Amino acid sequence: MSPPKRSFDEDTDGLETISVLFIPFDAAKQHYRRNARNGVEALTGTFDQSGHPLDLQKTAQVAKPGAWLDPSQIAANLNTIVRRECELVRKLHNPDDDDRTFEDFIASQRPGDDPARFASGRRRIDASLRGDKYYPTLIFLSENPTDQPFPDCLDASLQGTGHRYVKKHSLESGLPRVNQMALYLREDVDGRILQSKGESDALFISTESLTRKPEEDLFKPNKNEFFLKVTLGRSAGESLTVAGVHLRATLTGSGSAYQEAERAALKNFCNANCIQLLIGDFNMDLQGGFERGRGVFYDGSPESLPIFMISPGSDVEPKGVAFPLYQQQFSSSNNEKHYMGYFQADTDTLRIVGQSIYGHMGMSGSRSLSSGYYSDHPSVYVCLESQRISSEAQTKISQRKIVRARRSMMLDPK
Repeated sequence: MSPPKRSFDEDTDGLETISVLFIPFDAAKQHYRRNARNGVEALTGTFDQSGHPLDLQKTAQVAKPGAWLDPSQIAANLNTIVRRECELVRKLHNPDDDDRTFEDFIASQRPGDDPARFASGRRRIDASLRGDKYYPTLIFLSENPTDQPFPDCLDASLQGTGHRYVKKHSLESGLPRVNQMALYLREDVDGRILQSKGESDALFISTESLTRKPEEDLFKPNKNEFFLKVTLGRSAGESLTVAGVHLRATLTGSGSAYQEAERAALKNFCNANCIQLLIGDFNMDLQGGFERGRGVFYDGSPESLPIFMISPGSDVEPKGVAFPLYQQQFSSSNNEKHYMGYFQADTDTLRIVGQSIYGHMGMSGSRSLSSGYYSDHPSVYVCLESQRISSEAQTKISQRKIVRARRSMMLDPK
């Protein structure tokens, strides 16, 4: 049974928006080389009023043929890869062409303010103007082609901004590299977890490795699947639970009926483990449907942002309804399907904050640097708002109410 959704309560601590970035690699070292030889095609489309895609058409390539990085090059460029993906996320929310500079900030201050007093805080001010707060809260790295353990820390800093990510949990020991995964938390958020429990902005984090044995596999004996689950939240308030996934490769050859049954099984698995959303490589098409999303392609350029248009109206569709024209990139090796994305199991307490009027569009990032391809799939990014309250949090909220009532009685015995 899912934890209750929050109704307004002054004793409940709310949770801010949490953003999640999933970066896949290709531990098999085959498919991303095929991408490098062939390039990656894109498609454009729109949504109907129910949120289902319409008018899908293939367009120009979003990633052209080129070279690929070998495992040692991927290892050497891991921080660069993470930095690139984080910068794409930041630019989605705060484009560079907004022209907000430190000098503009100084000019906006009150007459008579001494500009020198802001000099010591310039790095922080520059980071704020750049929109560095939009760097993802959580990062999953999936598959490991480097022949090295996932690092304890990722450095995504740019121009001295000091963005670092701390590894909180990983699936590595004894697992094939195709099943390995690591979870990272932004360092400033991690600092809030290390604070004392009395701090007003303190958070908690819990992680767990989960194993699932599919009930049926069409092509091979049943093999375990591995999930990396994380819960981030407030001890006396709301929390968010997501899990990184890389489902079995045999799903790529399954039919629609089998995949529908698989999604139903995933829903049951999520409910049993209190998972609100799965994110990652599903190895089955995620096109269409409210519970699953693919991610709209964004490479940092203004022309790839969704364009909102006004419908001409008809007997079925109300006149003047806005809808987006978007671009997506395929994420299967044959350039025909969407394997990367997310699966929303909880629609009661979880809201996806997107760039769409429908609010369910994540972002699809990159799979290559200028020096070559490093993955067969693009990254996927999504912003989440959760109002879930665990039973443990509910207990603490009740205890807080009792303390509050006692204090009130002591102040006013009448």
